[in-house]
Amino acid sequence: MKEKFGKEYLNPPELRVLADAEYVELDSRWRHIDSLQPYSCLYLVAEGEGVLTRNGEDIVMKPGNAYLMPAGMKFSYRCDDRLVKLFFHFNILGPDGMDLLRHLQQIHSVPMHEGELNEMLCLAGGELAQSLALRHKLYDVISRLLATYPAEQMQPKTYSPVVGRAMEYIQANLSYNLTCGEIAEALFVAEVTLRQKFKRETGRTPRKYIEDLVLFRGELMLKTTRMSIAQISSTLGFCDQFYFSRRFVAKYKLSPRQYRRQEI
Repeated sequence: MKEKFGKEYLNPPELRVLADAEYVELDSRWRHIDSLQPYSCLYLVAEGEGVLTRNGEDIVMKPGNAYLMPAGMKFSYRCDDRLVKLFFHFNILGPDGMDLLRHLQQIHSVPMHEGELNEMLCLAGGELAQSLALRHKLYDVISRLLATYPAEQMQPKTYSPVVGRAMEYIQANLSYNLTCGEIAEALFVAEVTLRQKFKRETGRTPRKYIEDLVLFRGELMLKTTRMSIAQISSTLGFCDQFYFSRRFVAKYKLSPRQYRRQEI
């Protein structure tokens, strides 16, 4: 008997692990109120305790457990004494170029398998084979965590060929100044058709999607590069850094400088 599998499952969304993963020992200086990050945070606790706070609820991190803070979710954290953990920052990007976990608004945890943390530590910093093995183990932990969220929140979105190609074009030519007319011309489709299909399938106009994606890229660049705010605004197609800052504040209630200074 043959069984078909959807291609969205055989070719999962892109997992981008940022290069700042570390095994750290923390003390009472590790604390921050209302942290907001463009990537998801994964904490694997080895020793001690820490506290995560979301919507006034405290979650005590215990050794032997993995904790997930989804991208774009505001939370606070602290350590009252000592905390030893391995942490990763990552994005899971969907076909629209946005992080698939940004709509999740709860901190979840799962117990780690016996010896799992030590195995990951042994693989860290290794050659290609070790790096791939570590990535495989990371996939496993993340998949177990995502399985604890409601299934309907994990369903991948699919788009028509026209909208899918428009998203690919926008991501490849991303600029705040990009227009729907330019996209339609490049795809050889009527502008009104593109607008209608895009709004119907995504709930956003092409203009709103471009702005959301530009500001999301801006978040990532602020957190993962040393580019100046002026360089970031220029790269993203803004006329100047002041207009970029104004649009950023309108969306995130923080200036780019304040956003970049947040610790994690």
